[in-house]
Amino acid sequence: MIETTPGQEPVSPALNMTMDLYTIEPTETCRRSRITSSTLCSGSVLEEDPYSLIRGMQGYEVTPADLVFLKRARQERQINALQRELDELLRQQRNQMLARDLSLASREKIQTDLDKILSCEQTVQMGQVFLSRKLSSTEVEALDSKSLLAQIKTADVQQAVEEEQAEITALEDSVARALELR
Repeated sequence: MIETTPGQEPVSPALNMTMDLYTIEPTETCRRSRITSSTLCSGSVLEEDPYSLIRGMQGYEVTPADLVFLKRARQERQINALQRELDELLRQQRNQMLARDLSLASREKIQTDLDKILSCEQTVQMGQVFLSRKLSSTEVEALDSKSLLAQIKTADVQQAVEEEQAEITALEDSVARALELR
């Protein structure tokens, strides 16, 4: 018979061998069967307590094969648990790598967009050139950048762009005529 005391490993007095204990995670849920009134678990009886079958057999002596079987069963459960943990960690790593790659791509796109955007200084210079059409150069130079940009209206910019396009079209037409005359 196997002797056990709380907190110690079961000992087989006949073989003078100790069996390895392990802890079972309390994540498995059990349910009662209506037919047999016994507890059925998602795993086998050995999942809960591998020694329960042996303890229930009065006068049974544990054999080395029993110990090997119980040890292998425990190792297989540990391997399965570690494999599930590894799979979860690999999944998390893939997700983090994907998030990192997306962040890097986004950062590169933003940097490219920022490089395309004019700097504040360039914008102020363009605003000064634009306002010099309407105001004298001394008035434009007296304005700080915020005031200068505040005076630029969308309608004025659109009108200036239309005038520039008309001027470009006129110049292209005159170049085309000059080329025809040659």
